[in-house]
Amino acid sequence: MRILLLCFALLLSSSLVFSQSVSGVVKNDRSEPLAGATVHLKNVRDSLIGTVATRANGQFRIENRQQGSFILSVEAVGQLPLRINIEISGDTSINNISLQPAAAKELGNVVVRSKKPLLEHSIDKTTVNVDAMISSSASNILDVLSRTPGVTVDNNGGISLNGKGGVLVLIDGRQTYMSAQDLAAYLKSLPGATLDKIELIDNPSAKYDAAGSAVINLQLKKNRAAGWTGSLSAGYTQGTYGRQNYSGNINYHYKKINLFGNLGHNHDKSFSNDVFHRNYYNADGSIYSSVDLENNQFYQGKSVMGMLGMDYQLTEKTTVGAMANFNAGKRNGKFDYNSISQIREDQLITAGYGNTMTTDKRNNLGLNLNILHKFARKGQELSADANYMRYRTDINQDLSNFLEGDDNSMKLVSTFSYAVPSYINIYTAKADYVQGLGKGTLEAGVKTSFVNNDNTSDYYDHNNGDPVRNDAMSNHFLYKENVNAAYVNTRQQWGRFSLQAGVRAEQTNIKGHQLANSVAGDTSFSRNYLNWFPSTAVGYKLDSSGKNQLIFMYGRRINRPNYQSLNPFLFYRDNYSYSGGNPMLSPQIQTRYELKFQHGQHWWTGLSYNNFTSVILPVTKVQDSLYITRQENYARGFMVLLNIGVSVSPAKWWNINSTVRLSRMGLRAKFEDVQLSPNTNVLRWEFNNYFTISKKLSAELNSYYASADMNGQNSTGAMYRINAGVQYKIGEKGSVRLIMDDIFHSWNYYNHSIGLIQADYTQVNTSDTQRFGLAFSYRFGKKVSKGKRSVEEEEMGRTQ
Repeated sequence: MRILLLCFALLLSSSLVFSQSVSGVVKNDRSEPLAGATVHLKNVRDSLIGTVATRANGQFRIENRQQGSFILSVEAVGQLPLRINIEISGDTSINNISLQPAAAKELGNVVVRSKKPLLEHSIDKTTVNVDAMISSSASNILDVLSRTPGVTVDNNGGISLNGKGGVLVLIDGRQTYMSAQDLAAYLKSLPGATLDKIELIDNPSAKYDAAGSAVINLQLKKNRAAGWTGSLSAGYTQGTYGRQNYSGNINYHYKKINLFGNLGHNHDKSFSNDVFHRNYYNADGSIYSSVDLENNQFYQGKSVMGMLGMDYQLTEKTTVGAMANFNAGKRNGKFDYNSISQIREDQLITAGYGNTMTTDKRNNLGLNLNILHKFARKGQELSADANYMRYRTDINQDLSNFLEGDDNSMKLVSTFSYAVPSYINIYTAKADYVQGLGKGTLEAGVKTSFVNNDNTSDYYDHNNGDPVRNDAMSNHFLYKENVNAAYVNTRQQWGRFSLQAGVRAEQTNIKGHQLANSVAGDTSFSRNYLNWFPSTAVGYKLDSSGKNQLIFMYGRRINRPNYQSLNPFLFYRDNYSYSGGNPMLSPQIQTRYELKFQHGQHWWTGLSYNNFTSVILPVTKVQDSLYITRQENYARGFMVLLNIGVSVSPAKWWNINSTVRLSRMGLRAKFEDVQLSPNTNVLRWEFNNYFTISKKLSAELNSYYASADMNGQNSTGAMYRINAGVQYKIGEKGSVRLIMDDIFHSWNYYNHSIGLIQADYTQVNTSDTQRFGLAFSYRFGKKVSKGKRSVEEEEMGRTQ
């Protein structure tokens, strides 16, 4: 631990040493900010000191440790290059950099001369440029998320941001409405090379849905440059098993029409191994019995995804768009368990074995229509979206259980099967209005969504040969959810002060219905509630350049239980483990306060307090030798989080990005007359290195350390992983990447229980995380550069 803190202290001190800089704003001849312009800083001998790309607001910043005379050169597509002689003594700011349009011409080859930074910070979010992650093109999107700074993906596919679980994941700004397990399976089927950016929104404004503790928006690649462009990529990684993915995207933009599409294929194989030791106790605390249980899971699957979209400019002020996407796949799995149970009093030992063969077919479809209208008044616009999503899942499981007989041979004691089809239809519609107000903007909008879920679990007994449906073990659950929302939000700027403030109201209507059969009775429940979600962010620039900024943030969020968490039916995992839902669950509410200091893009620190009520977490109750797990509401929870980040360049060929998160977490609950008040201290440390070895060769070496953690009744031991990658550029359009993930196969879970009644367990989980791979990507196409951006390009660029 001392070594970790010492290294981080050195990073903080180094950020001050290299803080001298040259900054400015690049604009076109109409005084509009130019994003993506390339800025070079050279000395008088024309030796390159630094290169950056301007951000969306046209701003740039280059670190420089020298003083004297220098040359600043600026280049942008469609603009004439510009060279400026400057004098540097300390921090230097240049605010009047204006580029003039070049004559229209066709570009045969597009040369990219700068590399986007991995992270870009703003007042309300952090943007991750995925192409800056060397390993992204050989992975699926879930793997890319697990390597994203600030994001954690657990062994069940649960996604957390800065230590907070229950994150709302959007794809191109649209909610998926999937459970955590279904979302993880879906993201695994999408190639990482289709991903353009990841937006990490720790304190979402009122414009976003209030669901989830935070928001992660995954933006798929969509190029809007005039002409036609595209890219191809392929990746292969080898662990215990091999995985491969292929993807391509293409864009065609001409005058009033813009066409775009993605196509991807993923072939996945993986395994997971769980080793449990469970003890059961008498009332006096002595051990009554124990079970050693080993679960081995293997699966392989293939999937294909595609997206096709079009934007069309109806008039000079109105643009309409349409998009369709699909994802289909099939996965075969095998789940084996071996158990040895022992009664301590008479030393009776029983051995068992079981297996589950699973076939999982998925077929998902999404359709979107959108429109954007800009009024004559500058900054005034109205947009609307309508979406339909259809998820079809068909799961079939064949299960067999064996027990050891007197002759030490395994004898079949039961064989049965499950047919688990699921049908989800989702309809959403929303409208957003924006106009100028004072020195900022006013936003307002409405949204409605309808979710219809039909989930069946039919149990068939095969003990006498032909399958016979067992109604006592079967279930048919219908779930409907309607959320109606309205919001108002404003963004303002007064001198050094900036403000984002708003409120969102959401009315939730839920109906659950478990249908009757010959054994089970008909049951139903309904919930209706209205919640208000205020949010605000106040920023103050401590100096005239705005490099040092103090920000206060406040927000309130909700985490609604998903349909599977509300289904009361018990689902079989193995002879000792069942899981089920809880129709009495209440939504979880989070309130967050944070004070943050940011020094440009180089280092930042934030201290937040998070209060949670009705915390939704799994609770395990022990009945005889069975572990029955259901979601329950803890009374409350809290988290105090100190977040410190540093981004420095010790040399022009070496960039470091490091984040340390220290938190104090606690839960308060009472189950079965037992008071639970666990607390824990957690450390998370990410240390990422990026090396530019030459114009064609670059590399990265990243590490992540997680101290012991707590999640409900489960405590996880410390763990770490180290990843590396090397990229070699082929010409200006191609690249080959070598990827090494979890090099020492150290990302293993060591868990133990907290607060079980007369029982406890330990668990070790290992999976196929150590991987080595190779990826290839190639960009193609022809762009048309214009001196002035056309009206239709501006409109289409705002349409989602």
